[in-house]
Amino acid sequence: MAGTNNLQLENICLVVCSGNFHNIGVIENIGIEITKLLGYSKEELLGQNLTKMMPKIFADIHDELMINYVETSRSSVINKERVVY
Repeated sequence: MAGTNNLQLENICLVVCSGNFHNIGVIENIGIEITKLLGYSKEELLGQNLTKMMPKIFADIHDELMINYVETSRSSVINKERVVY
């Protein structure tokens, strides 16, 4: 997220992850509100796959869905708001 400083990310629930084929879904930056919500520290999540933050049923297919999106630009889930409990 060029031009977005870390201070701006601190107060929002935002996760920035890699779309690079060789490290798809790896968390590159994360807002502090997500860490508070999920109980992980920022250090525990940075460099980990996004699947660490989701139930196994979704985690098992998540990377495959991301790769499909990168290859086709078609998605039924990207750019959709999610409610996390």
